[in-house]
Amino acid sequence: MKIWKWTLVLCLVVALILIIVGVGYIEPITKPIVVIQGSEITNLDPVLDSDIHHWRITGNIFDHLVTRDDDMKIVPCLAKSWKVIKDGYAMEFELRTDVKFQDGTPFTAKDVKYTIERIQDPKLKSRLAIYISEIVGVDIIDDYHVIIRTKSLYPILLARLTSGVLMVSKSIVERMGDEAFANHPIGTGPYMLESWTKGEEIVLVANPDYWGGAPEVKKVIFKTISESSTRVAALLTGDADIIDGLPVYDVQRVRDHPDLEIVSIPSCRVMHIALDTRIKPFNDKRVRQAMNYAVNVDSIIEYILGGYGYLEANLECSTAFGYNPNIEPYKEDLEKAKGLLAEAGYPDGFKTEIVVAPGRYFSGEEVAEAIAGQLSRVGIEVDVIKIENNTVLKLLTTGKRPPMCFFGWGASILDADGTLYYLTHTDELYSNYSNKDLDQLLEAARTNMDKDIRINLYYKAAELIREEAPFIFLYQEAGLYGLHKGINWKPRTDEMIWFHNVTID
Repeated sequence: MKIWKWTLVLCLVVALILIIVGVGYIEPITKPIVVIQGSEITNLDPVLDSDIHHWRITGNIFDHLVTRDDDMKIVPCLAKSWKVIKDGYAMEFELRTDVKFQDGTPFTAKDVKYTIERIQDPKLKSRLAIYISEIVGVDIIDDYHVIIRTKSLYPILLARLTSGVLMVSKSIVERMGDEAFANHPIGTGPYMLESWTKGEEIVLVANPDYWGGAPEVKKVIFKTISESSTRVAALLTGDADIIDGLPVYDVQRVRDHPDLEIVSIPSCRVMHIALDTRIKPFNDKRVRQAMNYAVNVDSIIEYILGGYGYLEANLECSTAFGYNPNIEPYKEDLEKAKGLLAEAGYPDGFKTEIVVAPGRYFSGEEVAEAIAGQLSRVGIEVDVIKIENNTVLKLLTTGKRPPMCFFGWGASILDADGTLYYLTHTDELYSNYSNKDLDQLLEAARTNMDKDIRINLYYKAAELIREEAPFIFLYQEAGLYGLHKGINWKPRTDEMIWFHNVTID
């Protein structure tokens, strides 16, 4: 046999050995991770919605200026450094110089200015606009330095920028138009949109040129199933790799499966029943207090949530700045509840309804039904109305609020301002309540740079809110997920599901 033939045979044998022992070239991970959530999204524009199911997807396509690490500490992202200037009325940000949008467009200071001004444009009707209303201007120094100005001292500007304020490209959006951009987004993030079959799935693929390094997981598929048992069935059959809102009654089935595991973490979301205090009978504090005394939250946590919840009398989570640990939760007292109702002129109770979004919250439908049952013991008859989550959000933000709404507020900025101001300050978008004394406390806390003073103000605000009871206070929610073993992902307090650093064994 000629020398060249022996050489060819030898090369083939060596190649075969390398493949067998795994020394040769290994194809990158191509198996997609399938995530099933409980709530549908309506667009992929990062600033149009303020719902966690929306942000989980857009947060993989786009980036923030600053973000939070797994320990919830604020860390650089598109901005690599920042400093307070102008006596606290502004912050200057230095941007990374190596960032490009997924079509190759460079990211610069003009995109920061455009993003913030676009959110604030009333024509866009962004649900994020209320959260950055303190920003009054953005000044471009050069391509990679920008100043964000606020109308007053604003101690939570950095925290606010970590939550949903995802950077978009001025030139891309203007070229595409808002509607096309909402269906075919182009960001700077670790993943790009491959396809969106509305009502079925959203497919993301890894951005090979991501400034933070190409992700190991090459494809992620997001699907929506509002019915929790169906999500579990998909996990058990291998049709899903991660599901949220795992129902308690299926915990053991998932735990017993050899290929699955359960992961949980206290989330930043606190659950409550929002009462429309503008209408009878909820405009009477005694009625609102009576409803709190009629509900046994401990039993709901034990028997419906399986212990995956934390009794709470605050509206913000226990890890938020300004959280008041001294507030005592309401405890069940049916006689006191009946007495308060009688004093308010409702000795026989009354009829009302509560709205709940199926699949949106952990065991939300079951909790709403249980609360309706508990209120019936003091004569309050409650019809449970199930409405899709996007419709519920429209009701809450258009003045057509239901009398009672099972609702959770996840303030991922981890500051009391991000909860109390928007839920209780007069005329805020999500607020059903008005109290001048409370407004003054919240306004003072929002514009003071002294941490000790701010904490004291929030403590007083929490005490007042507890007394006035514009909500039925419930619990801090636990994030409960079903997960296939071998996927190295951990849940976060802010409920985000990011895949940039996820690996597969």
